[in-house]
Amino acid sequence: MNLRKIVTTALAVVLFVAAGGHLRQAHAGLVIYEIMVDTSGLIAGPGGQVDIQLTSNVSQTSPTVLAQVNQTSTDGTLGSVTSTSGNAMGDLTTPVGVTTDNTESANALQQSFTVASFFDVFVALSGSEIGPGATGSFSGSVFSLSVHDSGSNSAGATLTVNPNVDSDGKPIVDGTVGITTSGPNVQVIPVLSVPEPSGVVLMGLGLAGVVGLVRRRRSRDCVHLR
Repeated sequence: MNLRKIVTTALAVVLFVAAGGHLRQAHAGLVIYEIMVDTSGLIAGPGGQVDIQLTSNVSQTSPTVLAQVNQTSTDGTLGSVTSTSGNAMGDLTTPVGVTTDNTESANALQQSFTVASFFDVFVALSGSEIGPGATGSFSGSVFSLSVHDSGSNSAGATLTVNPNVDSDGKPIVDGTVGITTSGPNVQVIPVLSVPEPSGVVLMGLGLAGVVGLVRRRRSRDCVHLR
């Protein structure tokens, strides 16, 4: 693992925990992805939105899948949150970002967005259904993030928790996450896949001073807020 990957991984976990992430839960696995959306093919300008959703076939009494979306980077402009449903809450312009879990079967948050050429964000999925040693009943949880323009065009990614089935076609809780993308030039980059959490946090605290190495950006500007 090169230095840039180490720093990216460590700081992603540090920020996840500092932002109130659920890493501290017992028996909780954790995966973190960077979703990089090339929005240059969408209609540029205002009237767009970012749509974040977490759905499940069976809502849980206690969360078995939790999602946190933060560390947004874009040359577009994020506006206000326009709607929420279920237990989705937050704001992509804040350090905490957007959080939700599968104690509700349908959770969504939409935030207004002025489209430019790119939109990047980190997504952390945690809980007992995530990673090696995953346990519990199958919830059928699916996370999605999409960027929409003022017309009918969009691009984004979907992360499906436990997409595999056994020989009888029954779902298997094996902790895996399936990745699909929509639209051209969308990348989903695994940043972390369930290491020893405490070790990564300590590593991140030691490397926090080199935050300038984290982002693999194309000479990009900082995120524009409201």
